[in-house]
Amino acid sequence: MRREMPQHYWKNLPEAGEMTTLPREGSARFAARSQEGDTDKFATAKSVQPSLAQAKGSDEVIQMCRACDLRKHATQAVEGEEPAGARLMLVEEQPGDEEDLQGRPFIGPAGKLLSDVLRSAGLSREEVHITNAVKHFKWEPRGKRRLHKRPNVGEMRACNGWLQGEIDSIKPMVTVALGASALTALLEDLRRAMSLVTGQAVTSQ
Repeated sequence: MRREMPQHYWKNLPEAGEMTTLPREGSARFAARSQEGDTDKFATAKSVQPSLAQAKGSDEVIQMCRACDLRKHATQAVEGEEPAGARLMLVEEQPGDEEDLQGRPFIGPAGKLLSDVLRSAGLSREEVHITNAVKHFKWEPRGKRRLHKRPNVGEMRACNGWLQGEIDSIKPMVTVALGASALTALLEDLRRAMSLVTGQAVTSQ
């Protein structure tokens, strides 16, 4: 908030009275409201997100996600697909234009190239779990076209619960990041896991 508005203006905001209690009580409030069945409004809370991520494979649940604003301009959330017990998981950055319209990952021109590469390696798409680090298409208009726009760190973190849920469910032997953004998302999971093991915050160098 300090980046967006000097702190001496905060007193003029309607929600100013809530600012001191939200950091302390916000997660508990969201969790309580979600237990009352109102997860559609409160699915952005970190206390709610893990429960949504556990509903793996449920397209209806992932479409409810309100963790960031990308959903407002995308056609739909795009889940990962192919076998639940796949030994290999490929993680791309985000859906593209065709993926956003059809609701399937990696089916555009890059997806066709991927299928060719997999065949040359003796594999098929049906043997590999393919997903995205970010589940909604982020784009900017260019005439009548929608051009890819790289998701920011906050948007990747908002989607990280879904990616972690897929990894926990599939338990692949090998996970491959297809690009820098996908690698950033996977490293976020690694840092979180290391923090849980060591009890200390782990930062990237």
